Amino acid sequence: MLIGLVVALTWSLSSNNTYSHVTRGQVAGNLQSWGLDSLHAITLNLLLTLFFLVIGLELAREIQSGRLANWSSLATPLFAALGGMACTAIPLLIVGRLTHSSLMVHGWGIPMATDIALTLGALTLLGPRVPASLRLFVLTLAVLDDVGSVIALEFVHPVTFEHWVLGTSALAISLLALRWWRKGYTGAVWIALAGAWIFCQRFGIEPVLAGVFIGMWARPGQSSALLEKRLTHLSSYFVLPLFTFVATGIVINSTLFRAGAGRVLLSILLIRLLGKALGIAVGVRLSESVGGVHSELLHGSVLVGVGFLCAIGFTVPLVFASAIVPSGTTLYNAITIGLLLASVLGAALGLLFLSRGLKQHLGQLGS
Repeated sequence: MLIGLVVALTWSLSSNNTYSHVTRGQVAGNLQSWGLDSLHAITLNLLLTLFFLVIGLELAREIQSGRLANWSSLATPLFAALGGMACTAIPLLIVGRLTHSSLMVHGWGIPMATDIALTLGALTLLGPRVPASLRLFVLTLAVLDDVGSVIALEFVHPVTFEHWVLGTSALAISLLALRWWRKGYTGAVWIALAGAWIFCQRFGIEPVLAGVFIGMWARPGQSSALLEKRLTHLSSYFVLPLFTFVATGIVINSTLFRAGAGRVLLSILLIRLLGKALGIAVGVRLSESVGGVHSELLHGSVLVGVGFLCAIGFTVPLVFASAIVPSGTTLYNAITIGLLLASVLGAALGLLFLSRGLKQHLGQLGS
């Protein structure tokens, strides 16, 4: 993923025309309505479904093993996700009102979602020091964050009658295939995944989340474990590096500071970074008052680090942005750079605070 990021930034800054031609050039015009007309679109809207399927399988395993099977276990990441979403969406809406920016008023949901892939990828840089419980917390928080954000996205996506018919038909096929899968027909998982993907795509839901929905229906067993193992390798060595390459190219020029673009960039950067850290911390503390598990780990530097780390994200935020402002415009470019800067700073600050906090936590356990 780091290699993909470096290549994308180097290529786009040195020759944006060729980078854009390779990543966003049309490869199948007749698939434009399905969001699959370029390498960028195919990666973000289709290939990442495999990674999200792995996430769904992992969540199913944790639910079935009992770690997320009750309210006390789920309340903490749920309230953390809600806090992170509220403390990014509401400030952007307020700033938009104060500055008379229709983009920020209507784009209140842009800074809400966390990219699961990049956040977990950054977390792995800390190695075996990261407890399994902390990784599960971040994973669950990020999934709930994305689900909440795509629900918000429904308010800006119109659904036609044709989409309604096709989407509901695909959903019915998907549910039928899920029954076959749970009865032991392993190949039915791909029919179920395709049906769920079509349903999400036609209803304006981020289609890759179909992977999470299908994965969470998995039954414990050797076949699910084998599927998860194979897809983990495919995601780690192909899908995620490709995703990073196509999603992180940027253009920096003087137009970024015209037509309020600079104000949009700075607002997205600060609200995304500070809002996530504050909102997640407040959410964790609130969860303890409604039955959430009190964790000795989620305090101090660790909690602050998790908040900053969850500022990483472009995928769903840019989907939300594209529903408000045309892709490739100055304002869209400002949003992209704001999200990228927030992601880089969030990763750096998150890893710094987490490293310090985990070191202190391990020291306390040792003593």
